[in-house]
Amino acid sequence: MKENRDNPRYPVVTLVLYFGYKKRWDKATTLYESVNVPDLFKPYVSDVKINLFEIAYLTREQVNLFKSDFRIVADYFVQKRESGDYIPSPEKLHHVQETLQLLSVMTNDRRFEEAYSNDPEEGEVQNMCDVLDKAERRGAEKKAREAAINLYKMGMAAEDIAKVLNEALSKVQQWLGIASA
Repeated sequence: MKENRDNPRYPVVTLVLYFGYKKRWDKATTLYESVNVPDLFKPYVSDVKINLFEIAYLTREQVNLFKSDFRIVADYFVQKRESGDYIPSPEKLHHVQETLQLLSVMTNDRRFEEAYSNDPEEGEVQNMCDVLDKAERRGAEKKAREAAINLYKMGMAAEDIAKVLNEALSKVQQWLGIASA
């Protein structure tokens, strides 16, 4: 086929990235497997194949071949499949927001995306260790805030709540929505 520089043509490749880690892909991987094609028509219907990549079932060697932040994403799913847990990598993320958004969508866990912040006071996320540390801090603060509200409803003074929770009075007052004295 003669190449046309003004109207280049590109091949179409079907890829499926499957992120499930609790069970392997069990759906069709070809057109014939998903559609009933009578034998009479098979010579005229191409049996299109999808190229399936089960991310959680990659080997450690395959994961290490990735040179981008996708290595961290793949590592997350492999670890979840192997042990049900995740030990974060100290490897520096290059595309922090995008990687955390992808993990958030693929895991249905908003904490990944919430860990990303441009707020310099919260500290910049550099790697997955930072992400989990930040999520843990936010979780601890949320519990302390809930405890403060419950203690306040029970009649405890803001000053006493601050002492019990070992928090700054101004922070406790902010959680309780009361003006500082």
